[in-house]
Amino acid sequence: MQKGLFLENAFFVTMDRDRRELHGAHIHVLNGKVHGLGVNLAMPQYVDETIDLSGFIVCPGFSNTITTCIKA
Repeated sequence: MQKGLFLENAFFVTMDRDRRELHGAHIHVLNGKVHGLGVNLAMPQYVDETIDLSGFIVCPGFSNTITTCIKA
């Protein structure tokens, strides 16, 4: 059975060469893996849970950012 999660309205900081920032990004996670990412991503039919991340930052690739920021 597939488990789907839809995260919406996130401020998404990419880790690509251009360090793009996506405002109001939607992220579809399926079985623990990112299945889709985009600003105008439509909500899939097979979603078990939706979380509104308005006001939150998503930073994939960062490890323990709070500790790093406090020690800096």
